[in-house]
Parts: sequence; C-alpha cells; structure tokens
Amino acid sequence: MKQLKMEGGESLEHEASPLRRWGFLEIIDGTFQVFRTRFVPLFFSVFLLIGLFQFVFNLLNLQLSETLEPLSDPFLDPMPADASLEPFGWGEAVLMALMTGGVLVTYIFLYPLMRVAVSWITVRNLIEEQAVTTGEALKRAWKTATSALLTHWLAGAIVLGGLVVIAALVFLPFSLLGIIAGEWVVTLILSGIVFLLLILPLLLWVLIRLSLLFPVIVEEQTSYFAALKRSWSLTRRSFWRLFAFFLFVGTILFGVTGIMGVVLQLLLMWWASIDWTYLWIGNIIVALVLTGLTCLLEAGLGVLATVLYVDQRIRLEGVDLELAFRISAGKEDGRV
Repeated sequence: MKQLKMEGGESLEHEASPLRRWGFLEIIDGTFQVFRTRFVPLFFSVFLLIGLFQFVFNLLNLQLSETLEPLSDPFLDPMPADASLEPFGWGEAVLMALMTGGVLVTYIFLYPLMRVAVSWITVRNLIEEQAVTTGEALKRAWKTATSALLTHWLAGAIVLGGLVVIAALVFLPFSLLGIIAGEWVVTLILSGIVFLLLILPLLLWVLIRLSLLFPVIVEEQTSYFAALKRSWSLTRRSFWRLFAFFLFVGTILFGVTGIMGVVLQLLLMWWASIDWTYLWIGNIIVALVLTGLTCLLEAGLGVLATVLYVDQRIRLEGVDLELAFRISAGKEDGRV
C-alpha cells in the first residue's frame, strides 16, 4: 500500500500501480500538446496577469529609446544633419520610473499568480483531461494568492540573502587586498569576475531546484518552507535532467520569440525611415506583439514546469498519480 498526500492535506492509501516513466521526447511532446490544446486559457491568463504591465513596459521602452536615440535607417538617414537630441530630462526620468515600477509590480506581485494559473490549467489537463477556462484559472490564482505570494517572497528573500553573504565573502577580502596593494581598479574587476563565476552556477542550481514550486503549491496545497522543501525533494538527483528540458524548450521558445522580436524592430526602423509623424502607432503595434511573444514564452515555461512536476512524482513516488488525483477529485465532489 502507498500513502499519498492529497489536496487539503488529507492522506490517501491505495495499492501502488507503477506508471511507465516518460521519455525525453514524450515530455517535450506533452508540453507542446498541452500548450496547443489549452492555448486560449493559457495565453489569456498570462496576458491578463502580467501582459498588461508588460505592454506598458514595452511601449514606454520604445518611447524612451526614441527620445534618447531616435530610430533611423543608417543608409537612408531621414534625420536632418543639424538635428540634435533633447537632453535627458524629467520626462525621461518619469518614463524610467514607470518602467521600473511596472517590472517590480509584475515580478513581485503578479508573476506568482500567473504561474499558479498556468500550473492549474496544465495539471487539470494532464491528470483529469479537464478543460479549464481563463476565468476558472484566474479564480484559482486568486484563491491561492496568499500562499503563492508569500512563498515566492520567501524564496526570493532566501536567494537574496545568499547573494549578500557571497558578495560579502568575495568583496571584503578583495577590498583589503586593494588597500594593501593600492590597486583598487584591478581588485575591483577581479572581485566582480569571481563574484559572477560563483553566483551564476549557484543561481542556476537554485532555480532548477525550485522550478517545481508553483505546481507544488497548486496541487498539494503546500506553502512557505514546506513548499520549498517539497520542490527541493522532487528535484533531487535530477538537476541535469531538468536543466536539459528547460534548456531545450527555452531555446526553442526564446529563439522563436527573439527572431520575431528582431523582425519587428527592423520593421519599426523601416517605418521610422519613411515617416516619423505616426511612429507612435508603430510603437503601439510592436509593443503589443512583443507582449504577446512574452506571454507565449512564460506560458510555455510554466507548462513545462508542471509537466516535469507530474513526471517527477511518477519517477520518485512510483505510484499511479492519475488514480490518486481522480480519487481525490471524487472526494471533493462527494462522489467517493
């Protein structure tokens, strides 16, 4: 008999029935299959939660780049030879402040809710073949908001605290060395290189180990340190495997969105070379398309993380998760 932890913290015992582990291509295919079949709720859930702020950020960024360094074609050069750029003033400072505030709001408050919505849509499709609507996904995100936000902030505080400790351990000795040797510039550059060489692999390792955090919060009703511990446990001895999946899918998604983004920028430059009068219309169109590409990227990575969560539970717990979740759903609906 196996004992599983179900939603709401209750335990369920049933005879274990091992499932075949998913192969590499099966997980990739499953990820894109969920992405294709549940595209509408996935896309609009991401767009409504982070897309609006992302659109404002992209639009302000385009406007700011136009103010500081107007777009022009280097061959056609539509700008007059005596044209001069306006100095950086209060208007540009306000734009930068709005952009910074939008990024903070998005990734501190809205990003966790978006990942909850994506995880909910994906796992319901995988386990119960249930078509979750955008409204249902947003309701689930709101219902889980407190747990998701506080756990997200807790993980961020732990990572930030670790970075501060590493920075102190690196920069203090190099600062002393700079005082003794009288070479501040050289020691500062060396300390920066050492710091980057230390934190980049550590950050990658931590991010992979916590990559299943939001599926854990959604499906197991776990939060705070318990959720962090659970994600850490599910990813043990699987770092390189999970890293390979995120690298492969991320490369595809980043490649497609990146190419399309470059094409849009070139089209905008071409537009600017023809007529500057209505360039603001081009900025709106490009910002909207870039926002859509960002939503596709975030939705795809969220789906992959949830598919890997289900696969890791199969691999590490060796039980029929589909049976377990169906029995749990039956209990909640009063059928069991």
